[in-house]
Amino acid sequence: MATDVTIPAMGESISSGILAAWHVNDGDFVQEGQAIFELETDKITSEANAEVTGVISIKIEADEEVEIGQVVATIDESAEGGSPAGESASDAGTAPTAEATPT
Repeated sequence: MATDVTIPAMGESISSGILAAWHVNDGDFVQEGQAIFELETDKITSEANAEVTGVISIKIEADEEVEIGQVVATIDESAEGGSPAGESASDAGTAPTAEATPT
């Protein structure tokens, strides 16, 4: 099941803004509560968080003007993700190992 990611309401007088930056890449595995993009308006700059866990599919590029309520991405909750955004596959779930030094 895919969940739409929309531009949140920021206040009565704000009807649009600029999607300033994505904090994740298209196809990344995101977790509920993770910051996924930054929205700038003439009055405020804020981050939006993922509402569900899954694989994100970005529909709008950074630096584009967006309207409140506009769908900018979808998150596929049924997709199996690899590493959370920001971690490489080699870092996920592995602990550092100590090398034995001959004496």
